[in-house]
Amino acid sequence: MTPERWQRIGALFEKALTKPGHARQALVRASSEPADIQDEVVALLTSHDDNAGFLEPPSHLEPGAQVGAYRIVRILGRGGMGVVYLADDTRLHRAVALKALPPHLFRDERMRSRLRQEARAAAALSHPSIATVYALEEIDNQVFIASEYLEGQTLREELAGGAMPAGRAVATALEIGRALVAAHDRGIVHRDLKPENIVRTLRHSPGQSSGQASNGAVKILDFGLAQFDIAAQDLASVTRLTDPGVMAGTPPYMAPEQLLGQPTSARTDQFAFGVLLYELITGRHPFGGDSLPTVIARVLSAEPEPDARIPDPIWQVIARSVEKKPEDRFDTTAELVSALERAGAVGTLGTSPLGTLGTVRTVRTIGGLRSWWETHQLIVAVVYWLMAWPAWHVHKWTGRWGVLTLLATLAAIIVGGNLRLHLWFTSRTYPSELPAQRAYVSQWIRAADVALALILIATGLVIADAHTAWGALLVAVGLGAALAFLIIEPATARAALGQGSGLGDQGSAHRGR
Repeated sequence: MTPERWQRIGALFEKALTKPGHARQALVRASSEPADIQDEVVALLTSHDDNAGFLEPPSHLEPGAQVGAYRIVRILGRGGMGVVYLADDTRLHRAVALKALPPHLFRDERMRSRLRQEARAAAALSHPSIATVYALEEIDNQVFIASEYLEGQTLREELAGGAMPAGRAVATALEIGRALVAAHDRGIVHRDLKPENIVRTLRHSPGQSSGQASNGAVKILDFGLAQFDIAAQDLASVTRLTDPGVMAGTPPYMAPEQLLGQPTSARTDQFAFGVLLYELITGRHPFGGDSLPTVIARVLSAEPEPDARIPDPIWQVIARSVEKKPEDRFDTTAELVSALERAGAVGTLGTSPLGTLGTVRTVRTIGGLRSWWETHQLIVAVVYWLMAWPAWHVHKWTGRWGVLTLLATLAAIIVGGNLRLHLWFTSRTYPSELPAQRAYVSQWIRAADVALALILIATGLVIADAHTAWGALLVAVGLGAALAFLIIEPATARAALGQGSGLGDQGSAHRGR
């Protein structure tokens, strides 16, 4: 579907909603638009009208009520997709989040079967950023889903305090994106990604009370279980927009194909991801309006406006994620995550609290500094290999140890030089793997650095009397290498990668104190 077609559908839909309910379809049919566009708009209008009843608050269970093996403690939240309770699992003696699903999700055996299938798929997901699904329970002709209870606050509650610094927003989005990759790799699409469905957990340090708990990782709720009917009946899933008192539904995070009831895919989650990242950085919705119909029309026809708070490299990722046509988005979600990692490496993200609450870290992933770190690795590798010729030239002057000295020098050059080239290549091609690769090879590189520096200095001193120029060269290069790996390289790593001192620092931007 072309952007022009999206715009025509959105414009006609918004125009029809200005008329009374009984006159809307007549206006659409009287328009000059082709029949296929009219049909799309009529379907949207029908879904919009049919869903009004879903906004009625569902009935709920009182604290102390017993539902099978679960004892209700209190309500955690409610919306068009059901009521969620904090409950005690009396069999396993653990707290669970127990979601009572609305009847329309299991009104026939086909939908029950699909619900069971998706619940099994979600329960099979294992990822640190995905809330675990424990069981699907059918009790007294009602369906409940028991899942991991998470102590913390949703991103919607966090956004109530204002937009996040770009660095914190990107770090949060990367956690979410990596969880999406894990799910999409197993063929599971969330289809209802929004701030209400993401919780930033609380992490307690030893000796801390709950009031002193610090922020931990983010976790996605309702994975694979958010929508079983992907048509607009899910408009009722409640979401707050930025204007006080204005309530809208899941459509602010729905891709155009999803709003129109067309097939969904992993790229559907990419659209919601882009909307979410925009909102985390700016504190406002990219398609926000003062009514749900306006939001739907804008999602279908409008483009999000750039915001000065979004660095340009991050904006490029967002803009591609929210393309109207699914095929114009990223080929895979893994590609999206890699693009965001690269964007974070070249965008000035400023100061942001990326670790636990109360621990503020500065993200210095400025492109020039990252490039300098990469260039440092490349230059050192080239210098190391250039030293192979002097090592060969002078080994005959070092007596009976000459051959062993030459072999040791070559071994240090091969290890130190080649592994630095490996880090340079990884940083430029697979940036998400750089922290793990640095941690894996750091000890080998450091050992090679130390060995090469010592060998060059020792060899230079041995031959200095007879071959002063060569001795001076070897000693100078050895001292320069020691200065580089002891002082210069840790500083460039901290500046370019936002990490602690030393090549071997794993560089997690999320570490607390």
